[in-house]
Amino acid sequence: MAAVSEASQHVRGYGQLTSLSAQTLLSSIRVSDPDNAVQEVQTLNFNDISTGDTFKLTHNGVESALVTYSTDMSTDIDTALTALASIEEVSVSKTSLSVYVVTFTGAAGNTDMGAITITTQTGFTATGVTETTKGGRVGIPAGAKYALISATGADIRWRDDGVYPTATVGNLLAEDQTLWYTGDGLDKFRLIEAAASATVNVTFYQ
Repeated sequence: MAAVSEASQHVRGYGQLTSLSAQTLLSSIRVSDPDNAVQEVQTLNFNDISTGDTFKLTHNGVESALVTYSTDMSTDIDTALTALASIEEVSVSKTSLSVYVVTFTGAAGNTDMGAITITTQTGFTATGVTETTKGGRVGIPAGAKYALISATGADIRWRDDGVYPTATVGNLLAEDQTLWYTGDGLDKFRLIEAAASATVNVTFYQ
């Protein structure tokens, strides 16, 4: 019996096993909605931008309106990006004078959105854009029939009938315990943390 893949998943809110792994070892991923969607996050580094400098942002081949430097460009970057047809909704936060983090929060934000680029720069040279987190949903590896599931940090509860458990209703998997799942409901497996900061570790087998 060969191991197909492993995953380590923070469980915050509902979790769905079909979103835990994709044939490679994953680092911890925070569950952001019932489908365990991972939102695309990109970091924009404007480097030596200063007063009077301007730029545009390009996504999917289309340039935004001109943005002028200010001490906090979060709202201006948000407005410029969401005016583009390829971007529905974002959340922009400033982490330093020249670095901003863009999280794609719209319905398409849990897909690989493609890179934003900083274009038409006047007065400065940007460091560029880094894809901090690739958006998407990932599934159970092809051929997986069984799963070894363990909980650390806190208890979890699970069901394998497609119905989401609650913190008090569902099969209990206690902290530091392991479940060897051989049932027929791997694609319907749902889980939730019974207390804060639970982590689920999964190894799939075929």
